[in-house]
Amino acid sequence: AWNATMIQGLAEVAQVFDYPEALHAARQASEFLLSEMMQDGSLRRCWRDGKVSGEGCLSDYAYLLHALITLMDATGTDTYQRACEMLAEQMIERFWDDERGGFYDYVGSMHPVARMKTGEDNAEPNANGVAALALLLLERRTGNQRWRIHAARTVRAFGYLLRHHPSLAPTLLRAAERLLPDTKPVIIIAPEHLLASDPHTRFEVLLAVPEGWKLYAPTEGSPAGWLSVTVEDLPPRWEARCDLPTPELEAGDTPHYRGTIAIPVTLIRSGTSEPGSFDARLL
Repeated sequence: AWNATMIQGLAEVAQVFDYPEALHAARQASEFLLSEMMQDGSLRRCWRDGKVSGEGCLSDYAYLLHALITLMDATGTDTYQRACEMLAEQMIERFWDDERGGFYDYVGSMHPVARMKTGEDNAEPNANGVAALALLLLERRTGNQRWRIHAARTVRAFGYLLRHHPSLAPTLLRAAERLLPDTKPVIIIAPEHLLASDPHTRFEVLLAVPEGWKLYAPTEGSPAGWLSVTVEDLPPRWEARCDLPTPELEAGDTPHYRGTIAIPVTLIRSGTSEPGSFDARLL
């Protein structure tokens, strides 16, 4: 898993910064893992003086699968396509829970009494989350819906965790986001007579945040994509003002909203203006 993490990092560095030395190192490490650490179609954990030992666990398969797909994206080739499909097949065969969905962390022979299946991230991204992400990326490359089905069942297997403690499983949340259809802005069209008759048109945008979730409020330096409201396509001489409500504050947490959020929007006409319509886009 650690070598796979390094391969992915090198491939991303090569892709972003056009760094051929990083790409070369990622390729060399990948070739070593596939040629030296694979035995009878399964991954091994340890290598010394040409000898391998120890059965690979879920993180070894999931991390390497994700790293090889990232490396193919960086090189623009399908060099490791067969290796990726083989790894996915082996990962499902060895760790999949066909009854409840999701992957066990180890093969049965390593923990004959109790097999753990975890979804929380720790110092490393969670293996179930990485497996789901990798399978979705593999489905994108191959068009094979089988990989998407296993990814979706993995996310559903941790539904309680994601609903009630989403901050513990950011990697699974990333996979859940990829499973969602493309999102679109909310468009609100104001009646023309409002703009014609009232120089201060007011309305509210209501957002309902599902129970157990929270929506982070914008703060100084907060990432783009957090809650924001913009008003577009206004007629000439109209301005818009959006005042977000005061967010909740909890010790050690970022300001956020829960429940239903009422966002007041005021449209102000300066001087005279022809009546018209507008789109209020919630982005």
